[in-house]
Amino acid sequence: MSLLPPSTNDDYQGSVAAAWFLVLVGALTLAPGLIHFFLPDGGAGTIAGIDLSQRGQTIVAIFAWFGALQIPHGIAELAVGLRYRTLVPLFLLLVILERALMALDGWVLKG
Repeated sequence: MSLLPPSTNDDYQGSVAAAWFLVLVGALTLAPGLIHFFLPDGGAGTIAGIDLSQRGQTIVAIFAWFGALQIPHGIAELAVGLRYRTLVPLFLLLVILERALMALDGWVLKG
């Protein structure tokens, strides 16, 4: 028994560019996730320049938590773009929804 089912790429009738775009999105999701999770400060101080002198432990924990979300999400995007392309439309819709909610939150609700 295999962990992953057989590839669905032969059944995919959509754009190959869309699948490769999802691979790019997956890589750009996975890379920061690894940084947030594995760097000692999650990149908060060393990359983002956030002052960690007050509530630093909480900030680093939040960065690590977010990295823990990004890693599996990025892996799933890579898997779909490379091996399970029949799910590309669904995953692109999820990426659009995710970014729209981020924009709504950052620009309107809590920005």
